[in-house]
Amino acid sequence: MGGPHGSDTDTLAGLEQGLADLGYVEGKTLSIERRYADGSPERLASAIAELAASKVDVLVTPGTPTTSMAQQIASGIPIVSVSGDPVASGFAQSLARPGGQVTGLSLYSGEGVAEKWLQILEEAVPKLAQVIMIWNPDNSNTARQGERIRVTGARRGIKVKSISVRQPGDVETALADIARLRPGGLIVPDDPFLQSQQDRIVAFAGEHRIPAIYGLSAFTEGGGFISYSASIFDVWRRGASYVDKILKGSRPGDLPIEQPTTFTLRINLKTAKELGITVPQSLIIYADDVIE
Repeated sequence: MGGPHGSDTDTLAGLEQGLADLGYVEGKTLSIERRYADGSPERLASAIAELAASKVDVLVTPGTPTTSMAQQIASGIPIVSVSGDPVASGFAQSLARPGGQVTGLSLYSGEGVAEKWLQILEEAVPKLAQVIMIWNPDNSNTARQGERIRVTGARRGIKVKSISVRQPGDVETALADIARLRPGGLIVPDDPFLQSQQDRIVAFAGEHRIPAIYGLSAFTEGGGFISYSASIFDVWRRGASYVDKILKGSRPGDLPIEQPTTFTLRINLKTAKELGITVPQSLIIYADDVIE
């Protein structure tokens, strides 16, 4: 995991549950080695190299940056990944037949998810004119998401500005810039490093009364305003089946990469009240989960 210990709650819980469902018992029929990079690319590289040297049977890599680094460092070791767009990121030749050492699940389900973040935020915040997207330049998928959001914003008359954060030291600088610019809204995409900064980002948005939409539902559970995302728990629970198949002899290049079919809109009305926002009834009715 690229972030610190504790930043992988839904990821690890989903994986562990999926493995248990398949009959694995950690410490008896399976050994899981966990490594956390605390937001440091150097620590991440060192952790992957250490695991590769110990000849693990499978590497499990949450997110595009971690998968990319694992592919470079741990040549030949099967990788089960959940990433944004594995084909565009160069992890797989196609979803149906990856052809290499990486398989797993993709959070990318075609055009529309990133654009939906902006559309939902616009519906929740009348007269939205400027939005800032925080993104991780080590994650090629968030760069593509940002471009689609900018195109959608231009079409809808909304100015979209991107501010990058790569490591923990960048976060306070980025938040200071956002506080100075005072945007009408904030977009935080589905990036593992950004998830590791969840508490700080949610607290900042609340302190500065900036309505934010998140690409991971854990943010709304932690006090964020709105999220629109696939269930990371369910995705990783499904990811356990790939670990199982590889341990039983399947080659990752032969295992088709799956995509989520269900996305959940979660709205935190308590946070909306603190922000002074009255969420339109039309959006509340559309929501899958409303936190009151």
